[in-house]
Amino acid sequence: MFNKIVVATDGSERSLRTAKVAGNLACKHPGCAVYVLHVFHELPTFVTSMLENANIHYGSQMKENAKEVFNKTIEAMEIDIDEVEVHTILEYGKPAKKIIKLAKEVEADLIVIGNSNISEAEEFLTGSGISHKVLHKAPCHVLIVQSDEKK
Repeated sequence: MFNKIVVATDGSERSLRTAKVAGNLACKHPGCAVYVLHVFHELPTFVTSMLENANIHYGSQMKENAKEVFNKTIEAMEIDIDEVEVHTILEYGKPAKKIIKLAKEVEADLIVIGNSNISEAEEFLTGSGISHKVLHKAPCHVLIVQSDEKK
């Protein structure tokens, strides 16, 4: 039985499919709470300095974008908000670390995350592989929703 589910989203079609899976699971477990997490990436200091000099406020723009991401994600979950408790969390930093941290903080039973569907070479070059990192360091069960895309 799942009482607390963490679902990570970036608003992409892939993450919305992941949210739908999380919503289906939550609906099957009365009283379940879902923690919808959106993490925007940490930028190098020199980039944030350049943006500030150009009067571009990365943080405030990301917060505005996050509202849309949360709305799309909750809609994709296809849940009855009277039946499932939904929490939205916006974080700044490295997605895998933030997902694991939230799962520990809320004592989640399950993390639902999408598969990035990138090659090992791309993972090595970009340092990505979020689902891989979460799978190996999570404090609870992890469900990785496969992408429909073929590489």
